[in-house]
Amino acid sequence: MLRQRARQIVHNIANNPPLITLVRLIIGESERFPELGKTFVREIQKPILDQLTLYLTAQRHVPLADSAIAARVFVGTLVHYLVVQKLMHGDAIIPVDGDRLVDGLVSLLVGAETRIGPESRKLS
Repeated sequence: MLRQRARQIVHNIANNPPLITLVRLIIGESERFPELGKTFVREIQKPILDQLTLYLTAQRHVPLADSAIAARVFVGTLVHYLVVQKLMHGDAIIPVDGDRLVDGLVSLLVGAETRIGPESRKLS
């Protein structure tokens, strides 16, 4: 589920230039218009973090010290990738394949499957 959801987020945003432009505008104008930034966080980021935190908390076979922090790390990595690669045109300087990033991220979050056990594959 994590791998599928992360790939969906990366591909949907990375391949949607109008959405990238909107996010760039929101980031750029949130200092002058704090409510714009707050609305984005409240309506977009918070529901994603809340849903992912609940999902990670329910995964008893994956030992996470803090599911809410793990959710922020997960989403933050995807956001960082999109900001650097797409908003700041980093794909021309430090290219990385989105699927490779997602695979690495899920592996880091879930931990070494040999250490945790085969049931951890349920997350990916």
